[in-house]
Amino acid sequence: MIATCGRDKSVWLWEFDDEEDVQCVSVLQPHSQDVKSVAWHPDGEVLVSTSYDNKINVYKEELDDWAVFIQLTGHDSTVWKAEFSPSGDILASCSDDRCIKLWGWEGACSKSTSWVCIATLTGYHIRTIFDLNWAKPLLHLKLMYSVVVYSVKSSTTVLKCFDLTDIQGEKTSTSRSSDGQLLASCGSDNRLCIYKMPSSGLIHIGGKPCLEEPPVLWGYVPNAHSEDVNCVRWQPRGFNSKSHSEDTSDSQLILTTASDDGYIKFWSIKCDE
Repeated sequence: MIATCGRDKSVWLWEFDDEEDVQCVSVLQPHSQDVKSVAWHPDGEVLVSTSYDNKINVYKEELDDWAVFIQLTGHDSTVWKAEFSPSGDILASCSDDRCIKLWGWEGACSKSTSWVCIATLTGYHIRTIFDLNWAKPLLHLKLMYSVVVYSVKSSTTVLKCFDLTDIQGEKTSTSRSSDGQLLASCGSDNRLCIYKMPSSGLIHIGGKPCLEEPPVLWGYVPNAHSEDVNCVRWQPRGFNSKSHSEDTSDSQLILTTASDDGYIKFWSIKCDE
């Protein structure tokens, strides 16, 4: 099933029939303003949408139709994006209020009607956070100071590699475990931030969802682009910069950002052997 959204304040659900034609099976209109994003839970049984109305709606199928079964409130402004972690136990959302919120549910099922905010990441972005994306964890990672740049403004392909000089925090020689999940964010402050979740993931104490340790800022580039950074995406598998082969010992985790400055940048995080 495919979910789409738009400025008409609606969420549309589509599926393929037996003849592989696409048909609309449901139109949902619980938001009062533009719908900015939609995202599925990994099991495909729960859908979330975010909106200009500052809310996150969570849907599930009931009696052959989809409906909101819980609404998450807590952001003070437009919620631009929400996305489930690869394991499906945490929902991350980002907003015009410059915060990232992590949500978990009571009980062992994503269809629980009691969801709570388990952490708020604030102070890392100074303007709107447009996008976030989870990475699938690898063995061990360390920051590698290289970036590939592709220009969409030029009629010819511009591709160059160079060393980054503005990465803050721990240096390349410091190796960091990726036992916990990584989350990247970007926004109108031109920044790229990477956060690390605790390796235990979501836990429940007394039936209440929580994190054993608070998330930490794992990497930070204050001027990743010269203008708004609108999109950030992790490559789901390792990548070899020399052979472009996925199954190699010289594996890297690739992070891609796109900006109003007309550039797409590919950031590499090198895996320890």
